[in-house]
Amino acid sequence: MKILILEDSQDRINFFIELFKGHEVNVTDDVDEAIALLSEGRFNLIMIDNDLGLDKKEGVELAKFLASAQNEHNENTTKIIHSFNISASQKMKRMLPSAICMPFNPSRFKQFIRTCA
Repeated sequence: MKILILEDSQDRINFFIELFKGHEVNVTDDVDEAIALLSEGRFNLIMIDNDLGLDKKEGVELAKFLASAQNEHNENTTKIIHSFNISASQKMKRMLPSAICMPFNPSRFKQFIRTCA
């Protein structure tokens, strides 16, 4: 499985890398870099955080890109919005109706991945 993770927290990054061990995992905290990675090829799973630190674009910008007709990741790619920012998560969900909103919770993520595998 090829996975793209937009995240800035090193603790969460470490968790996701361990969770997805054995898969191709691409991690960035930069929206423009995430868009560049998406332009290079298809992903099976895209995980989106919103609040990426001061002076950085937010995950909402990646959601706008994904919602546009300019990319091939619209319908067949699983998208998980894992931000604690409720208003931003709701905004991204409106842009990406098929996305799963799942604020970060390690045990919930482990259970979800087990049921999908």
